[in-house]
Amino acid sequence: LLPLFFRLMLKQSHTLRAGHRLLWWIGMLLISAVVVVLAYAPYWHALGFSGILTQLHHTFLPTTAANSLNAALLNLPVRSAWLTSPQHWSLVALSISALFLLFGLWLADTTELVALFSCWLLLLFAVLLPTYWPWYLIAPFALALGSTNRRSILLLQLLLLASLVSYYLTLTLTWSGQGLVTLGLPLLLWGWILFFSTTWQMTHTQEEGVDDMRGRGRSRPSRPSFLSRPSRPGRRYE
Repeated sequence: LLPLFFRLMLKQSHTLRAGHRLLWWIGMLLISAVVVVLAYAPYWHALGFSGILTQLHHTFLPTTAANSLNAALLNLPVRSAWLTSPQHWSLVALSISALFLLFGLWLADTTELVALFSCWLLLLFAVLLPTYWPWYLIAPFALALGSTNRRSILLLQLLLLASLVSYYLTLTLTWSGQGLVTLGLPLLLWGWILFFSTTWQMTHTQEEGVDDMRGRGRSRPSRPSFLSRPSRPGRRYE
């Protein structure tokens, strides 16, 4: 998320002087580095540098799939062996996320847009990566609330409701196709809701436009402005 944040800060720093801008950027980079180091500091003693790299490799390029769309596709009778492989699937997911990040760097120039693109970037990771757990949706939902985008909030709400089903399936039984219910079904329902709501809005707008045109066609000619002025008082005769 740091590139999107730096994109916004680059726009905000144009009003500063050159010296202040340089110090400001150095401070931001140092603070970002400190945050990253502190995030991994609790695991450094047990894992070390090689262990942290191994964990990152298993996160972004896993060899197994669990509770995700990839895990569901792996158990279908008809599938593409190359695409459904977790490593190849991860490469495709990372490529889509990278393209979306470049798109966000081009458009995200306000705080709301930065929050929205950050939300969707984390949501793409949660939905597309081979491993999925319900708590992956906490950060995207918080960013969706910050962006105040109703469609994104609706999608996250549907996914959070489906995550309850995921918790139940994880605690009671092992079902390889649960990604179709916990991820695929909310996405499908969200798409249909957007389709019907957009169609309703377009139809309602067109009906209002037709009514306005009919009303204008039946309206009578308006009275000239000079006739609407109060008449001058007549001459008084004594």
